[in-house]
Amino acid sequence: DIKYVRNRIKKLGYDISPEPNPSEVKFERLNLILAFVISIPVFVFMFIKVLGIDFHYDWVEWVMFFISAFVVLVNGFNIHRSGIISIFNLSPNMNSLVSIGSIFALLTFPASMFFEIQNFSMESIIVMDVFLLGNYINAYLSMRSMGYVKELRKLLVDYAYVIENGKEVIKPMRLVKVGDILLVKPSERIPTDGIVIDGVSSVDESFISGESKPRLVRVGDFVFGGSYNLDGVIKIRVEKDGKSSVLNSIIDLVEELKLAKIPVQNVIDKFVKYFVPTVFIISVLSLIFWVLNGSLNKGIVSLISTLVIACPCAIGIAIPTVLAVSVAELSKRGVVVRSLDVLEKIRSVNMFAFDKTGSLTLGKPKVVSFKLDKNYLEEVYYLSLLSNHPLSISLVEFIRQNFDVSSFSYYDITEFRILPGLGIEGKVDGKLIRIIRNDDKTDTTSSKVFLLEDNKSILIGEIYFEDEIRSESKDVVDFLGRRGKVIMVTGDKCESAKKVSESLGITEFYCELLPDDKLKVIEKFRLEGYRVMFVGDGVNDAPVISFSDVGVVISRKDNVVSNVGDIV
Repeated sequence: DIKYVRNRIKKLGYDISPEPNPSEVKFERLNLILAFVISIPVFVFMFIKVLGIDFHYDWVEWVMFFISAFVVLVNGFNIHRSGIISIFNLSPNMNSLVSIGSIFALLTFPASMFFEIQNFSMESIIVMDVFLLGNYINAYLSMRSMGYVKELRKLLVDYAYVIENGKEVIKPMRLVKVGDILLVKPSERIPTDGIVIDGVSSVDESFISGESKPRLVRVGDFVFGGSYNLDGVIKIRVEKDGKSSVLNSIIDLVEELKLAKIPVQNVIDKFVKYFVPTVFIISVLSLIFWVLNGSLNKGIVSLISTLVIACPCAIGIAIPTVLAVSVAELSKRGVVVRSLDVLEKIRSVNMFAFDKTGSLTLGKPKVVSFKLDKNYLEEVYYLSLLSNHPLSISLVEFIRQNFDVSSFSYYDITEFRILPGLGIEGKVDGKLIRIIRNDDKTDTTSSKVFLLEDNKSILIGEIYFEDEIRSESKDVVDFLGRRGKVIMVTGDKCESAKKVSESLGITEFYCELLPDDKLKVIEKFRLEGYRVMFVGDGVNDAPVISFSDVGVVISRKDNVVSNVGDIV
């Protein structure tokens, strides 16, 4: 019974939440803001005392006490509930320390009226405020780190066009079986893994293989479910049902590995387990000692003083503050830490594994060589505008950056046509212009675009594209190379991987790998004793990012894998 389990967990001082709950994070934020606002008079009063100005009015001390009591007892209610219940269950935690320390520090004000003891009540509000800040940061990051599986599932296709008796029938994916024939139209995702039995097209498989260039698929080629069909109509024979597809396997792997990933136990929690009972024993022994020596007052003073001195001010303030400052500084540099224990893990990392596309490179084709008869520049520009192919988009961007397109004459494109797997063509000012891809299969690091006029097939230009290496990649690889081993693990072609690795000085690389293969490579090194940090950016990297000791995601606005990583 889930209700029974939840009630038992609550009795231990904890709670469970089946899904990320933004309302809980909102509550933590409002509670933190309220605590800080209410604490302002106490902060001002303490600052004035530091300057040597003292108030000799009892009512001021009482006001400061009631403000401190409100923040400690009301804003810190959840901390006390967890901490005290944990003590009764003989499993004290960090909340136990802060709860005991802040309450006894608060009680020193009324105690000071009867015993010769210093008033520490205002210090209690500092401990509680900073600990509330740490709790909010932890709750916020925890919420952000969850829900990544839901985002991955958005890539799955719900329905497919199934060819039955020569007709198209729309079926839910749960009814699609191995052996069914599916029709996939341009600008649609391929429903599941299969083999092309008819048609030619360019397919974007970057989220599976990591390769930035679309792959030309023909009859007999294998295609992955979730891949994006760019320009042609193809028919595929289903080889795996939806649940067994590579994309679903990736989702399952991420779920399993994320749940199986055991974080390093916090040193403070280990310390608290023994510290709290020890403090209680020492404080009670001190009380007994003075009572046996005939001084109850000294015994009470000793009891309270021991508990106040043992108050985890340094621990309670230092830990959340250091985390807050660290997270804030990293955020300013564009780095988001999704689990706080990562800051602990990074110290032991001695291997840095990089995906290529989108991590060491920019992940999109860029024009690196442009040779074109300028008489056809404007025609090529307007023709390329009509295509959403990555190479066309890159070509348009290049022309805009290097030429004054505002001065171009406008051309009306007629008879525009996508040539599946080849390119595009259209009539511009009465002339048939065709832009087609290079068919030289040995050239794996660049693509060529040929321009042909009418039926004469006159070559009037060549344009080369490459995935550009990030400007900072070389420095990063050199820096990390002085601290451990750097390797490349990619799904890209070996020729492309070799060229990038040689440019960056990476001596060891693994290429043409599927997600499971990447996982095996990292697993091998971990078994050899390496502590691995993996850096990637695609859905194909999700399992290995989750499996690594530290997973880093190079994020983009449209990157659904961002929440998988420990660091983004």
